[in-house]
Amino acid sequence: MENWGGMFKKSLVYLGSSLLVQILNLFLIPIYTRNFTPGQFGEFTLVTSFQSICTALTGLGIFSGYSRFYYESAEPQRLKNTALTFGIFWGVLNILIILAAAGPLSARVFGSNPHGPEFIGLSAVNALLASLISIYSADMTMRYQAWRSSLVTLANLLLAVVLTFCFLTLLHGGIPGAVRAQTVASGTVLGALLLGDIKHFRPVLDRPGLARMLAYGLGLLPGQIGGWALTLLDRYLMKDLVNLSAVGVYSMGYKIGMLIQPLLLNPFKNIFTPYKFAIYREADGRQRLRRIYAYYNFTGWWVVLGLALFADPALRILTTRAYLAAFTVVPLIATGYFLWSLAEFYSLGLHVANRTMLDSLIVIGGALLNIGLNLLFIPRWGMHGAAAAALGAYLGMSGTYFWAGQRYYRIGIRFWEPAKYCALATVIYLGYRYAKMSCGGLGPELLWGAGLWLSYGWAGYWLGLVPAEATRVLREQLWRGRRHCGQMGHKVLGWLGVSGK
Repeated sequence: MENWGGMFKKSLVYLGSSLLVQILNLFLIPIYTRNFTPGQFGEFTLVTSFQSICTALTGLGIFSGYSRFYYESAEPQRLKNTALTFGIFWGVLNILIILAAAGPLSARVFGSNPHGPEFIGLSAVNALLASLISIYSADMTMRYQAWRSSLVTLANLLLAVVLTFCFLTLLHGGIPGAVRAQTVASGTVLGALLLGDIKHFRPVLDRPGLARMLAYGLGLLPGQIGGWALTLLDRYLMKDLVNLSAVGVYSMGYKIGMLIQPLLLNPFKNIFTPYKFAIYREADGRQRLRRIYAYYNFTGWWVVLGLALFADPALRILTTRAYLAAFTVVPLIATGYFLWSLAEFYSLGLHVANRTMLDSLIVIGGALLNIGLNLLFIPRWGMHGAAAAALGAYLGMSGTYFWAGQRYYRIGIRFWEPAKYCALATVIYLGYRYAKMSCGGLGPELLWGAGLWLSYGWAGYWLGLVPAEATRVLREQLWRGRRHCGQMGHKVLGWLGVSGK
């Protein structure tokens, strides 16, 4: 089990990786917006959403099962080989089934689009590639190989950015070109992973291990499908209730709001998943989890506020005028995703008790609530109604996770604790919106937003919202970093023959 120092360092690795992921994602935005109209971007979003449901059905949650039973397996390598062997077999079978039904599926999902069958086939292939890469990523995460796990994510995205630029801007490939770029990028990364694992991978099916991983993963599958309906079905509803242009603008705002994933949620989950399963049985495990919960809430609402404050300037820099209205949905989307991420704490009891089906039922309930709210809100408020529906569903799921998870493992955290951080962030954001029209240009608005964002940290510290131990740990780590940099500087100056005094 990792200690706090090791956890902190690996958290920094994941954070640095996620920041680079965010930068690469920002490069994708102008590529899309300068080659797609809002309507075309909306159609491309429908393709990627179909690909997501294919990934859930192809992966069957086996990478989650591998993470869950990694520490309980006497032979983790054999368990990984079993997951990979089954993933390849099941993925190829899925491709054949989906290709056989490509015609009817294309007509139902993409209408009369002539590229529909190709989108169906590429989605099936991309799903297989993504599911196999996820198994390798899960293995690296459970081994605390932060650098390798981060490198896989970065390489995949970097290739996708370069190939998307080539296929869209240079070759004018349109939506099919953007989808093909994803296929080539993921295929290249998976090929490199398989080549690096050639000495260790052996086709094998360990039946007891596979049964445990599948039982755990299949319990999560209904929840994954519900999660798809929760996060992506609103695009299809908006296409029918409004139009494809509204889908495109809303999807761009959703893309900005979802930046909370690489900025915070993904690095936190990568380091917290093995940590919580390693310590929850220990005598002080609950106390440690409560401490992380406080840190996470303060930091999370700070990130939500940052996305809300800088969404409009980012869209003005990265997109065309047609997409600028998207900034108004960003606060709702970012808040909803952060509330959903709190289930990492609330659902621990469900996972240690292996009640994954109950976990899935909660997500399905959230998806049904989201669909109902979308049907109620979208005709009245358009994309803002869709964002409000998503937020309402995430809040409802978060509360249900808290209630259900505490029955099996009581951490001792309070459900309403995030409200005080949310209240501070909301007051600051309302101040920004009130003074936004008088900022007088992009530069002053960026300075105004930066000042307000920094004021959250100062106000949180002054109001006692920052955990005292967090500031102490941060000061210690910064001091150690300063000393390390000083020692390195002296060595460099000595090597150059210059006095370091």
